[in-house]
Amino acid sequence: MGLFSRKTRPSPVEAAPAATSSTLDAIADLARGFGRHAFDLPNETAEKLERRMEDWAKRVVRPDEDGAVEELKLVILRRRQAEKKYVPKALKELKGALMEALASLSEAVGEDVETADRLLTRLSELANAVDTDDLTQLQNRVRSTVEDLSKELERSRQRAERRMVQMGEHVEVLQADLVKAKKKSATDSLTGLYNRSAFDQDFDRISRLIPLTNQPLSVVMVDIDHFKQVNDTYGHPAGDIVIRNTADELVRAYPRKSDYVARYGGEEFVVILRDANLDDALKMTERLLDAIRSTPVDCDGTMVEVTCSAGVAQVRRGESTKALLARADAMLYRAKRNGRDRVVVDR
Repeated sequence: MGLFSRKTRPSPVEAAPAATSSTLDAIADLARGFGRHAFDLPNETAEKLERRMEDWAKRVVRPDEDGAVEELKLVILRRRQAEKKYVPKALKELKGALMEALASLSEAVGEDVETADRLLTRLSELANAVDTDDLTQLQNRVRSTVEDLSKELERSRQRAERRMVQMGEHVEVLQADLVKAKKKSATDSLTGLYNRSAFDQDFDRISRLIPLTNQPLSVVMVDIDHFKQVNDTYGHPAGDIVIRNTADELVRAYPRKSDYVARYGGEEFVVILRDANLDDALKMTERLLDAIRSTPVDCDGTMVEVTCSAGVAQVRRGESTKALLARADAMLYRAKRNGRDRVVVDR
């Protein structure tokens, strides 16, 4: 057991009173040495024992101190008895703690195939050392294993960090793809405007904010006049050009960030104008119709004149989005019945 197995054999105390000076000096040195090699026990610290041993060493060399050597003998014997009880108990507890740590570490590192083989080999060596009673071997093996574990776990941590960075980059790419996919699913492929599905969702969300903002909100329905004749006369590619041109004019006519322009279906468009009353909506829509009317569309060298009709309605207190759209749509068809190329407002 190394240090703990040292057996101190004090000189016979019966001869202490008649002992020579050299013998007493030897006993004094023994006491000092015993104190210096002591370790903490539950009821006695090494520092306290060293002070006691130094005190007794001084007393031993004084001939007038009867019984000093006998007292020293009793202290040493009691100390050795305490060591015999404490050291095996402490060693057993240390072994138990190490075995628990080994089990936990084995389970943890076993999940990382890159470090498992090396670490499990070292842990197995440590487990073998725990099975012995050689404290020196155990101490050396613990120190070596802790150093190796620290290095391997640091390398494992660095690999995990790299994987997390890679995962983060992958997630960012997926998020960007998701945004693109979401935007694509909400966008009309021909015009680049919002499509009908996106409009239905967003208009419902916007309408729920109306009571909170206490601001006017108007809806404009726009339809290309005689669009079927454009397709029949110039072909569907020309019809697509007319639709794209009309979409561009809509974006220019309603330029505010809060203005929402969507292709409602076929040749029909819808616009949500937040913070705009009927007069505001009428002015913007008249500018739109003027721009479309005055700018023929170039369809592969053929200039096609285009006009649009529009209907405008402003939301009423407590009105549903369905009812508001129905009123704007009714104004649109009134404009068509009244000769097209005009805007009608529901006042």
